[in-house]
Parts: sequence; C-alpha cells; structure tokens
Amino acid sequence: MTGSTKDPDLRQEPALGALVADALAEDGQLIPTTESEVARAEAAGVAFEGALPEGLREFGAASRASADVEGRASSAQAPSGESSPDDEVASRRVVPLEQTRAAHRGRLWLSHLAAGVVGAAAATTLWLWRTEPGVPSTGTAAQEPVDGAGDATRPEPKISLARVADCPKDCCAGRQCASPRETLEVCSSGRACVACSFETLAASRYRIRVGPLAATPAGDRARERAGGSLDMCIRVGSSDFACVPSHRNRDRHEQWADLGLVATAEDLLAGFELELVSPGDRTVLGKWRQPVRINSKLLCKGLALKPVSEAGEALGRVSVFLVDTYYVELMRSDRVPALLEHEKRFEFSGLSPAIFETTGRGTARFALGLGPMSQAAAESLRWQVLSKGGEARVVIGADYVGEPRHVNQPNPAVERKAIDE
Repeated sequence: MTGSTKDPDLRQEPALGALVADALAEDGQLIPTTESEVARAEAAGVAFEGALPEGLREFGAASRASADVEGRASSAQAPSGESSPDDEVASRRVVPLEQTRAAHRGRLWLSHLAAGVVGAAAATTLWLWRTEPGVPSTGTAAQEPVDGAGDATRPEPKISLARVADCPKDCCAGRQCASPRETLEVCSSGRACVACSFETLAASRYRIRVGPLAATPAGDRARERAGGSLDMCIRVGSSDFACVPSHRNRDRHEQWADLGLVATAEDLLAGFELELVSPGDRTVLGKWRQPVRINSKLLCKGLALKPVSEAGEALGRVSVFLVDTYYVELMRSDRVPALLEHEKRFEFSGLSPAIFETTGRGTARFALGLGPMSQAAAESLRWQVLSKGGEARVVIGADYVGEPRHVNQPNPAVERKAIDE
C-alpha cells in the first residue's frame, strides 16, 4: 500500500482547506480576491484597510449589488454536495496542510539563520567599537597587556635619613652648644652637645669606655710582681666585673676599650668600682671605688680613676668615659653581602652606617646599624625609617663584639693589617 491509501485524512485536506478559507474570508480575516467576496464583505459591513487587488479597483456599487444578488442566487441554486465557481476559486487559494507546514519550517530555519547573521554582525560592531585605535588585539586574554605589570621590576625609592639635631637649648657643654659653661666648650669625650638637666641625662643608659693604665712607679712594680701584666676589672652597682688588659697595643686605635657594661644613673650612684688584678691567680693589687653622679661635666670630660694598693700607694690613673649606647638597627643577617645590599635602599646625610658582629647565631650574627647615639636621637631616627616604609628598631648593642665595619669608610682593622704587611 501507498501512503495515500494508508492515511485517508490526507485526501480530505484540500476540501478542509477550502472550507477554512471560506470561513476566514466570510469573517473578514482574509483579503477579498474575487468580486463575490468583495460584495459579501461589504454587505456584511466588514471593514478592510488597504488597497483592493488591481482587477477589483473599478468595481462600482451597482456591480457589487448585482454580484451580491447573483451570488445569493447561485448559492441557492447550487445542488447539495457541489461547490460553486466561487468555492472553486477560493479552493485554489488553499494548499495542503503538509505543504504549509513544510513552508513554515523553511521560513523558521531562514529566520534563525537571519537572527544568527544579525547577532554576529552586532557582536562584531561592538568589538570594533570597544577596541582602542592603534592597539591590535593579540587574540587571547592571557596575552593582553596587564596594567601595572612593570611595577614589579621598578626599583624601590630610596629612604632618605638625616642626622637628628638633638642639642637642646638648655645645653651646658660641647662645640654645638650655644652657651657652654666655662672649660666645657670642647669635650675630650668627643660629645658635641651635652644637656644640663639631670632628668634628661638620667633618662639614658651608657656604656663604659676605658683607657689604658698610666702607671706610677708603684704601679710598674705591681705589674712586675704579677708577671708583667695587669687586668683592669670594672663594675657598676651590682653588675658583674668586666675585665680588659691594663696595657694594650700602642696603636692609638686600640688604646680604648668599650666594656660590655651598660650603666644607668642609678647604677653609677650605687658605686663605680675598679680593681687591678693579677691575670694568673686573680689577686687584687689595687682598688678604686666611689659613687658617681651623672652630670654634664662627667659626660664632657670623663672620669679619672686612681687606684691604690692596700698600703695606700697610688698605682696610676685610668681615664673612663660614659658613651652613648643606643643604635638603630636596620637589618640582621647571617651574611654580610645581604646587609651591604640592604644598605643600598637608604641615602644617609650626616650618618655613617656600619656592620656589627654580634654574639648571636644564625640570621642574627651580623647587624646593619647606625650609632651609637643618645636615646632621644635613636628614637627620632627610628621613626624616620618607619614613616618612610622601612623597618628599624632601637637596641643598646649589648651583644656587639669587636670593631664595626663602616660601610662607607675604610675599615681601620684592614688598614692596620695592610700597614703591618
């Protein structure tokens, strides 16, 4: 069997289509295309907006009335089951539903295709509009230039640090003091300015710097009895004794020694004590002990210690200075090159950075710092660093050992070695 014999409904589609077309025409939903349809539409009062087909434009009112009468007569005379000429004309406008569906699917596919083309054109227009002139696209997002990508290679700005002017108006000593006291214009301790106020001076801590023993004849005899050398041991308050040889290398750079002692004003008032000791059996051969009050003259001129033996003989004279012990540390590391590289981040005015060896281990073995200086100057300098984005801390250098290496100056120890060679 064929498809037409299997589905009898398909054979009825032309007739059904004609009936549907007639019903729509009578309802005014289709444009009249025959004279009889125009007449029926006007008789029914159906309004039509638009121009009539060219063949119907000259159709008059009389013709329409006549056509209406003829149409009713022909409709009445038509035998049952037979279609009129008008029905045949209307039927010619009707096509099978399957053909209509196929045409609709074709138009739908074309609509999708047109929508895709229009969408692609809109996207292309938007892309061209948003692309900056003269900057070609690289094709992928990963290859597009990123704002600020070059910041990582941009060198950090240097931190400028300047010496802090810490000479108060109420100063009493030093070359920078506007009104120094008599005999205190120049300080043998090397200080440029010393405050007058005890409260100001007592707020800091001080390291003990001791010179060699200037022995008297009695002191020379005591040294000979001790085997040719004596140790000088000093303590303040209740601290332990810190000892150094009484006679050191004649080189002026090694005449002075900074002890590990850090004293406060209270420690000095509790008592400053010096002992001359035999290095072998630790026999005490001479002593000096007194309470010391801190003041501008002491900081400017220092202290003269005169130890005596048990018999009351003067053994000599030892000069002692109280030096500032505050440092501003910029970094610690186990490698000196790392500290030298870090030093390049700074610009110094009136300051001399140095590398200090410490008793620390690991990353704390070496320190890059500035000083020594007063506590007030160190705190001011530390805030200079912090306010400019750097890191710094104030220490008293209690674990510093040996001579520092000045970054921007020749190392005295290296110079002396070269001279000796």
